[in-house]
Amino acid sequence: SMAERRADDATRDVTAWLKCEYLQDRIGETFDGVVAGVTRFGIFVELENLFVEGLVHINSLGQDFFRFDQAQQRLVGERTGVVYCLGDKVKVVVARVDLDERKVDLEMHGAVKPGDDKKRFKDK
Repeated sequence: SMAERRADDATRDVTAWLKCEYLQDRIGETFDGVVAGVTRFGIFVELENLFVEGLVHINSLGQDFFRFDQAQQRLVGERTGVVYCLGDKVKVVVARVDLDERKVDLEMHGAVKPGDDKKRFKDK
């Protein structure tokens, strides 16, 4: 029925909000996760034992150009040959949490983002 559907939607929404609220206090923390989805704009990672999914945007994957291979459901680094595909175990850092949108942004643990190398050399 329509009422049941609305109740299910409300339950999902509250659950998503609670997951985001939980992670809001853990920004900067590292978690183990599994690649749960691959798109042309990044990978979705489910955090182990938390059942929370977040997005690692393609720009946060490191200093490489990643090509989306739709047939194989994977991202392939043109220069490095690094491959991300469904089921891969990864370490990620919680970068941002948007409670209103119920979204979690993640970054790869130890990934060098574009421009990081320049900053590192300036500091020396």
